[in-house]
Amino acid sequence: MLATKTKEMNMTVGRLKQLSADERTRMLWEARELYLMDEAARLKAAVEEGRTEGRIEGRTETQLETAKRMLLRGFEIEIISQISELSVEEIEKLKC
Repeated sequence: MLATKTKEMNMTVGRLKQLSADERTRMLWEARELYLMDEAARLKAAVEEGRTEGRIEGRTETQLETAKRMLLRGFEIEIISQISELSVEEIEKLKC
């Protein structure tokens, strides 16, 4: 009853009946819907992966900057390594 109240709903119901009646068309429609959902999931995963990579890069940059400042203030390399979670070798490279 509600479906016949508006022109748009009436057209939608008619299209749905048409799709349901034709097996091949219904299968194509379902395949397209699955494709669109997969694409949306891939896009969401790519965005999340980008955010994760950005966080890691940001954290690494912060660790390097902290280590540089500590070197300039005369901290021992072992202490810098413990605090910044960088390896002694990475900190040695910062001295150059």
